[in-house]
Parts: sequence; C-alpha cells; structure tokens
Amino acid sequence: MKPVRLLLTVLMLMLVSCGQPPAAGPRVALPEAASREAQREPDIRLKMPDGTIRTLPMERYLRGVLASELFPDWHPVAFEAQAIASRSYALWSRARARADGKPHDVTTTTGSQVWAGPPKNPAVRAKVDAALARTRGRVLTWRGRLFPAFFSSSHGTRSADGHRVFPFSTPDIPPLRGRELRTWDARSPRFRWPAVRRPAAAVLAAAVQRGHVLVRDLEGRPVRDRMRRQPTSLSRIHPVAWHGTGRVAQWELDRDATASYRIRSNDLRHAFNAVPGTGEAFSGDFDASVERGSLVLRNGRGHGHGVGLSQYGAQAMAEAGHDAARILGVYYPGADLTTMW
Repeated sequence: MKPVRLLLTVLMLMLVSCGQPPAAGPRVALPEAASREAQREPDIRLKMPDGTIRTLPMERYLRGVLASELFPDWHPVAFEAQAIASRSYALWSRARARADGKPHDVTTTTGSQVWAGPPKNPAVRAKVDAALARTRGRVLTWRGRLFPAFFSSSHGTRSADGHRVFPFSTPDIPPLRGRELRTWDARSPRFRWPAVRRPAAAVLAAAVQRGHVLVRDLEGRPVRDRMRRQPTSLSRIHPVAWHGTGRVAQWELDRDATASYRIRSNDLRHAFNAVPGTGEAFSGDFDASVERGSLVLRNGRGHGHGVGLSQYGAQAMAEAGHDAARILGVYYPGADLTTMW
C-alpha cells in the first residue's frame, strides 16, 4: 500500500533537504502497490520475567501492551495512536534484535514497553481489540525505514532529541527530534513537579556505580577525568549540552578543581532516584544546583524520557477531536504511515 504522508511532512523535508540524514533503522520491505498481496503478520519473541521466551503473533502481543500502557477509560483514538507507535517500536526492536542475533526481541518492562498480558476486563478488551483492528499492520517509517517510535507519559510542553537520550541506538532524524509543543499534556500529574534533593556525593557515587558517567561527551570529546574510586564530594553542576528545545541533554559534575564527570540528563535522573530520599525526579527535564552538600533539582517538567509520543498529549488531542494520524504527525513529524500486513 502506498504510504500515507503525515501532516508536516513537506515542511520537514524542506528543512532537511540540504543534508544527508543517517539511516533510521532496519530497511523495511514496503509494498509497492495496493494490489500487491499484504505481507504476513510477524511474530515477536517476548522475554518473560522468569527469563523464559514466549513467542506471540505481533497483534496478539500488542493486546497486552495497550492494556498495560494506557488507562482503560481513555479515548479510543488515543488507543489507536498508541497501537501504531507500539507496533512500530516492536517491529523495529524485532528487526534490530534479530540482526544482532539476540534470543529475544522485547521484554515485559519499560526497557521495551510494558506488557502484563491480555486485558481481562471485557470493556477494556473490546476497546483494545477495536484499536488494533482499525490500525492493523500500520507502522511509522522514515524514508522507507523503521525507526524506534519511543513514547513516554508526558513531555511538559517540550520533547527531547532521541539521539541525545539514547545515543547508541537512535538515529538523528526529524520524527525523533525534540520540538516545542502545546500544553496538550497539562492534565498529567507530572506536567510540573516540585523541587527534590539528595546528598550530592551519593548521587554522583550512584551514577558512577551504575556506569552512567561518560568517558566521552555527546560530541565525542574526552571528559577530563573518570575516577575509578567512589567520589566523596560534588562541588558544582552545570549544563554542557542541550536538546534543540532547550532541555539540558548533558551535565558536567565537578568533584573538585582536578576531576569532573559528564552524564546525560536522563541518566542523572535515574542515579538521583537510586539514592533514598523524599520525592522523585520524574524526567530528565529540570534545573539543577549543588547547595550545602545537596543536589537540588527544580522546575521539573514531564514524566519519562520525553522522546516521541506523549501519552497524556495523545489523550488530550483525541478528546479535542483529532484522529490518530494527526496525533502521530505532531509527535513524529515527517514520518510516514505504512501498512505492513
């Protein structure tokens, strides 16, 4: 089937026509004409919590994803947009895993997308099945290639660049670049979140222990020093790289005059939350400072990594009367909708 161009495609192509964007992901064998027989629905290998591998047809797998990722009373169109994003992500993950020779394609956790089994409530099951039927086999592509259609709970009016949040797996292409957004996700309880603090040295130690501290920064330049021993102090924190929307992408943490560390903002969030304390950093979009031995995060915005679709934003747009194609055009500008089976 001929791809259906999403809204904003022409504008985005004009913006990138002067450059050569990198490959987005595994090449997709696209149908050449509507009369051509549709491709067969693929299976997907799901790694269960006990380590076993369960193989499911793609659409059956997606039943468990949609039931787990969205609230059951949300708008049917929000389920349709989520179905296309989740199918796209799963198909990309499947192609990547099989190219790398991995034994499984996805997990049941937020490391992939949440899967808790098929919906048990009849009303939810009907809503999920209807969304899957209306979008069956439809995925997002960029110039004929799959890409990881990431999504998170809310963005707080500005999304993140995928290649800066996930630099080892995500291409720098228009559908995955951050952009300024309307307050569609303002109903999210994490649209804004209050200041939180932790002992600064403990956060830095957690970052080093978790392997989050970078040897090189996002531009490939060597970081001054990566200490092998556990740090005992943190004197200053300041931003050194930004997303296109102004969100901080990377921080430099100074231990003293002789040693510093660099860390991606989303990784700093996880290291911060690994240290016991009151409150939580819900996203990687915040202002940060070191005050009297504490790392303080203020002006927190959004919930999740901030790349791609905002689930609360999709819900608000659906309630406002927008269809799934329009929603996806806002959050993945320039992508194509392609029917694969």
